[in-house]
Amino acid sequence: ISESEMNDENNALMFATEGGFIKTTLLSEFLSGRCPATGLIAIKLKDNDKLLSVKKVNITDKESTVINYTENGICNRFLVTDIPMIGRNGMGSAIFNSSTMIKNKLISCEVTTSESVSIIAVTKNGIGKASDINDFPIHSRRTKGFIGIQLAGKDKVISAVVVNKDD
Repeated sequence: ISESEMNDENNALMFATEGGFIKTTLLSEFLSGRCPATGLIAIKLKDNDKLLSVKKVNITDKESTVINYTENGICNRFLVTDIPMIGRNGMGSAIFNSSTMIKNKLISCEVTTSESVSIIAVTKNGIGKASDINDFPIHSRRTKGFIGIQLAGKDKVISAVVVNKDD
């Protein structure tokens, strides 16, 4: 990342955790002049939570959306502009309401700037499902979400990725 991108107040890092928390932090908070040899705290994590994803985003892009998938097949899609801006030492805000995350974890957090993409979810039993991104309505954070893939028995989603329709 160039220094000019680091200083651009529209650029941020988006952090998502397996426990279902999300935040953005301005890139300028990570400038190398402020970074000691040991590094800087980037996100505060709850006990037993793990960092899942870090992506560079433009926090003013009203077309960019985030699609989230849990291991139980529940999804949520919202605008990047709806993600709270929280400093480096902050934990973030919930992606789903608390009932959605009981015995569940986030397995994918993807950013898309196009409506001409699909999301492919794959389960541990080898079942895959490709869906048009437009099948996932834009909601707000902290909702129950919606079913992205029906699971049988104890099957779980292990991966979900955004792909171009031409791929």
